[in-house]
Amino acid sequence: MSRWRVQLLGGFGLWRDETVLAHRFETDSARALFAWLCLNAGKPARRDTLAALLWPDKRQAAALSALRTALARIRRALGDADDVVQADTSSVTLTLPDDWDMDTAHFEQAITRARSHRHRRATGCPQCLADLRQAIGVYEGELLAGLTVESDLFLDWLTRQREHFHRAALDALDTLAERAALEGDWATVARHSERQLGLEAWHEPAHRRRMQALARQGQRAAALAHYQACEQILRREFGIAPEPDTQRLAEAIRAGQWPGAPESPAPAQNHAESLDRLPFVGRERDARALTDLLNRPEARLVSVIGEGGIGKTRLAIRAAQDMRFAFEDGARFIFLHPEDRPADAPETARARAASHLAWHIADACQITLSDRRPPETEVIAALKSRHYLLVFDSFEHALEAGAFLNELLEAAPGCAALVASRQRRDGQDSFA
Repeated sequence: MSRWRVQLLGGFGLWRDETVLAHRFETDSARALFAWLCLNAGKPARRDTLAALLWPDKRQAAALSALRTALARIRRALGDADDVVQADTSSVTLTLPDDWDMDTAHFEQAITRARSHRHRRATGCPQCLADLRQAIGVYEGELLAGLTVESDLFLDWLTRQREHFHRAALDALDTLAERAALEGDWATVARHSERQLGLEAWHEPAHRRRMQALARQGQRAAALAHYQACEQILRREFGIAPEPDTQRLAEAIRAGQWPGAPESPAPAQNHAESLDRLPFVGRERDARALTDLLNRPEARLVSVIGEGGIGKTRLAIRAAQDMRFAFEDGARFIFLHPEDRPADAPETARARAASHLAWHIADACQITLSDRRPPETEVIAALKSRHYLLVFDSFEHALEAGAFLNELLEAAPGCAALVASRQRRDGQDSFA
């Protein structure tokens, strides 16, 4: 069976297996008609509508004649597959078989999946990131680039379609670049930003990310030179200065205040990352199922239950590491085994389970506690506007503090908890 491939993004192309067929359409009007039918596949189009769209300056009889000629050229180009074009005296319909590859269809499907998927945050959603990478992978450039059609009506339609795909591609690259920045992958940030600027030279978020990427890679002079280029583009194209955020970023780089030193991680964070570097074999399916559960916006308290030694800690850490970018403030790891008492916690904190848990959370989230209020109160106040995934290990040692954890999650709607324990708590999603 032959493999058909249609390209509309970045130019017009048609292949049957390895045979190039685009030239067989003979004229751009025939290519334009085929492209329009592809983008409206399965929908009958009136002949007079198509004639007016592509040949608006001709009388109706002449325009309909030109339409017949273009349809004949399309059929000749398709050869024995010309039955995909179905026409009668009043309408034309293109019906593409499911095994035909069309770049715009793949692009639209991937973008639609990402936009309609429920998740906490696009930059932290593995499924949506994969969809956006797929969409960008097929976006070769402007819709029907290089096509020349002498019809203002068709060009108006084409301009709207180009803007639709263009904006979707820019938005996808925004999300992918933001994710790469969160990971500290500045080479990928630079690559995505450069591609965005190739699509839209005045896209300021891409200019800022490009400046950040250069500064983060130690290229301060290049970052400032890029700011000057951004400034020139904006003044030439629109007669305006860069946005305040762009100007502030340039000033920070010029003053040597960028990149800033990252916050030193808490000891528990280092311990979790060390554990995550150990081999993780045979639990990939469980980790995916757990990340899917954590990705649901309504999942606030999730538990991993099981006997000691079955790998609860490793599973929870791996899932949390995979989902850390779904939370604006990341994941924080809290180990509750008796020997894991925070260094600054007073002995009296052990007397009350809630205070003991609050000290652990404060240590992981680097919250400075005072003696003026109970630690539970201060932790709740510090986290109520934050977005953390709080990962608790050995929670069986803190079951009496369950009410405090519930109170914390109620007061901090941006936070969620992942609990690894030998014993089940009530009122939570569970993953056994």
